[in-house]
Amino acid sequence: MHDDLTRKLDTPKVTPTRASFSRTIDEAHFVSGTVLAAPYRIVGLLGNGGMGVNTGGTKMRRISFTKRIGLTVVLPFLLLSAFPSNCWAWGDHGHQIVVLIASRYLNAQAQENVLRLLMEDIRVNDYYYKAACPDVLALSKSQPLSDVHRKQLLDEGLRCMVIWPDPPYVKFDRPYTANWHFIDIPLTHNPGGKATTYQLDLARECLLGAKNGDCALLALERFQAVLANPRKNGNYGESDASRAEALKFIIHIVGDIHQPLHCANDQDLSKPDDHGDAGGNGKIVNWLNEQTYTYGVWNLHAVWDSGILDKILAAYKGQNDSSIEEAFIKDSSLPAAGSPDLVRMQEGSVFAWVYQSYLLAAEYVYGKLPPYDANYEYPVLDRKTFKPVIDPATNKPKTNFGGYRLTEEYYTANAPVVKRQLILGGVRLGRILNEDLGK
Repeated sequence: MHDDLTRKLDTPKVTPTRASFSRTIDEAHFVSGTVLAAPYRIVGLLGNGGMGVNTGGTKMRRISFTKRIGLTVVLPFLLLSAFPSNCWAWGDHGHQIVVLIASRYLNAQAQENVLRLLMEDIRVNDYYYKAACPDVLALSKSQPLSDVHRKQLLDEGLRCMVIWPDPPYVKFDRPYTANWHFIDIPLTHNPGGKATTYQLDLARECLLGAKNGDCALLALERFQAVLANPRKNGNYGESDASRAEALKFIIHIVGDIHQPLHCANDQDLSKPDDHGDAGGNGKIVNWLNEQTYTYGVWNLHAVWDSGILDKILAAYKGQNDSSIEEAFIKDSSLPAAGSPDLVRMQEGSVFAWVYQSYLLAAEYVYGKLPPYDANYEYPVLDRKTFKPVIDPATNKPKTNFGGYRLTEEYYTANAPVVKRQLILGGVRLGRILNEDLGK
């Protein structure tokens, strides 16, 4: 993806400094009147929080990327069995690409502090590393570490930490973290024309719900405050265990907000009963002549979670690199440390970055959709087993109709966007970690 993809976005350019809450209102295109009582607290954010689907009395949860639960929208009952139940942002590959890129830009102090927090996290949560990343656990016990092994532990540790907030780990056991993975800014998809876009409104997008939390933006701000406030000389700063957990959420959320469908929701604000397409989950698609994948029937969100990226990474399978992610990074044009290109890519606030992702969703995710095909027939799958649902009246598999046929043309138009967003997520995460851990 050429650099003009980010240049063309109407977001302010700001000197790279810590993305503080107070200085980002104008950058984020806030609606006038949003009240900020203090950093990390917003007055008047009341409500159930989250978004779900009520289909004739049956609650359908927004599933991919920890979608909200709480408010109800009316979608056809046919979609109840169509949404995947355990997808997550970018998939492991995407998140790991982001942290591996970030690692390349960490200064010496930030690297040292990441390793310190990794070691503390291993001490506190060794059961996680035993189950998910035994190689990291083994390497952490090999003391003293050579410089090569320290770098290996840094990279492999970050790769392990970044997948922790997703299923089957934290998100299932801590449902109140669900909304921390995304922020749904509304847009209205106009087939054949430009999408109608709106301003970011925290009071609308970040409704606070006790069960599912608020949104990615506010969660990221809170965790940055924790990460950057170490306990010193017995004061009341944050413990290393708390800061390690904050680190895990930060590196994950920064990746999430660079996936465009983590920042957009197709809905018509002029219609009070229209609560959107659940970040693309409500749009059934045929992806490159395939109807289903590991977690159910293909939908637009799943294509942006994994479909496009999996096709990109398929070119790197079988290479001699230590991982597919490393092969992708080696083949990417990363800016040199300290270069003007790096400064330009890292500039702005997290609010501006979210709005950039939102505009990409409008122009590319929804803007490149082909016409809706009401005759597209697809199977109804059980949400738990992903097996076909049998109609008891006919003893045949149930099917439903309606969706978008996404071809190579859609992939070709959007693969550069995915590549660019992964790179931006990585270099920007590097900036955040240097700000919070590198001083």
